[in-house]
Amino acid sequence: MSLGTQQDGPLGKEFVNIGVQQFNPSMAKAYDLYIANTFLTVPLALHLAPSADKIVAWIHESRSFFTLYGKDETQYGLSHLRRAVFPSKFQINEYRDLMPDCELHQLRNVVSMTGIERSNTYSDHFSVSGTWEVRKNQVGLLKLIGDTDLNIKLNFVGASKPDDLDSTKHNYFGQVPLAEAKSIIASSCGLISAALNETQNLAAIEAILVANPVLLSNIPAHQELKELIPDITLFDTADAASFADGFDRAMRQKQNLKSLEEGRKSAEIYFGNSAFSEAVRSLTT
Repeated sequence: MSLGTQQDGPLGKEFVNIGVQQFNPSMAKAYDLYIANTFLTVPLALHLAPSADKIVAWIHESRSFFTLYGKDETQYGLSHLRRAVFPSKFQINEYRDLMPDCELHQLRNVVSMTGIERSNTYSDHFSVSGTWEVRKNQVGLLKLIGDTDLNIKLNFVGASKPDDLDSTKHNYFGQVPLAEAKSIIASSCGLISAALNETQNLAAIEAILVANPVLLSNIPAHQELKELIPDITLFDTADAASFADGFDRAMRQKQNLKSLEEGRKSAEIYFGNSAFSEAVRSLTT
């Protein structure tokens, strides 16, 4: 049984569409396995499951998330877990002392752009994915652009324009269905992320899967992605010159079709169904 936190949101609907039931109180009974999706559902899983051995926690947040949002990491029962999986390997070292009796494994998300339509509608815009929040750092990205002489137009996918923001050059799509979000990312000329906290940047991988260049903040999750796909460009979010240099490199990479195609093939290998199935198989044997 999958324990999710947004049953009425877009992700809940996506789960329903692929036949995954999310827990609700009327369905309480014994299950063979309880999947606690994000740390928020771990206390519920510990309450419902007959033992911690029946629980696998899939934790998508890095440990710095707790500091960023002022949450007490000891209040979620993580130390009682016996098995946990993480999208990125850097999280394993982050969480090890907090979960001393727990098996910690990496399980990358599957990312696919199969069947996604591309158009030229947004071909002069870079996409930026995620709700408008501190962790995604859209404010910091706009400041970086303002501190340079770069004329960059952005598609904010998943974010509406804040009331106090005076900007008409960018597009603000708000929450849109998953297929539409992917289509906007595919149709943009590249993707930029100034995120301060990520564990696996799915939107960046989606852009790579359609052979678009990506420009990413220099944080552990993006460093790990660059280990897999070396031509990714990283920049320092506190340095406008680093951003401008990175943007220049990303624009040059857009002309290097061979490099982009190699990145696309690598992303298909590392984030495809086969890699995911093999990782799950290794967890259950």
